[in-house]
Amino acid sequence: MCAMCVYMYTDHTIRLFRFDHIQYCSSWKQRAKPFKEIHARDIGWSIIDVDYSPDSKFIIYSSWSPYVHLAAVDSMSDYHEGLFLDPEARRFCAFSVKFSPDSREILAGANDHCLYVFDLETNRRTVCFEAHDNDINTVCFGDDSGNLIFSGSDDAYCKAWDRRIISNDSRGRVKPVSVFVGHTGGITCVSARGDSRYMISNSKDQSLKL
Repeated sequence: MCAMCVYMYTDHTIRLFRFDHIQYCSSWKQRAKPFKEIHARDIGWSIIDVDYSPDSKFIIYSSWSPYVHLAAVDSMSDYHEGLFLDPEARRFCAFSVKFSPDSREILAGANDHCLYVFDLETNRRTVCFEAHDNDINTVCFGDDSGNLIFSGSDDAYCKAWDRRIISNDSRGRVKPVSVFVGHTGGITCVSARGDSRYMISNSKDQSLKL
């Protein structure tokens, strides 16, 4: 994977930069030139989240919209497609979007308290269930298999989900394999080491937990 950074602007434009192509600026007035600009579509208020695929071919981005958009990284390609998550909520936003480790699926956590998985090969949503009692602000995969998922919400909980053993509780809700308590504020970010054993969580309570 090449070293690349992504910048989002309030002009609804996503700018892609390659570190190995950036020339150091001699003054703050100079501006690095992106190798590609993607003009975001179907934007409600602003671009909320962006992710870069592990195979280095695509980016995805989300906004206040029932669609997550997929765009090619290649500067010569104009491929740009909306992926319909088919939510029940009328006002919907995927606050966090992530590619699976094999780049074949997209994981999303949304304001309707639900987790979504979209299969890029079949071009359809394959998973949707209520995972938290408040907005899901952050999601990530916990291992290379794509079966372990971590989520963090404004309900102050981090949860781990295993797609191989999904079952429902007495209220008909899918049960997580683990619930991590201890934060006193909403979770803003979860990140996993990828070994199925460790993750970190950041919270509005100004703490970081391992």
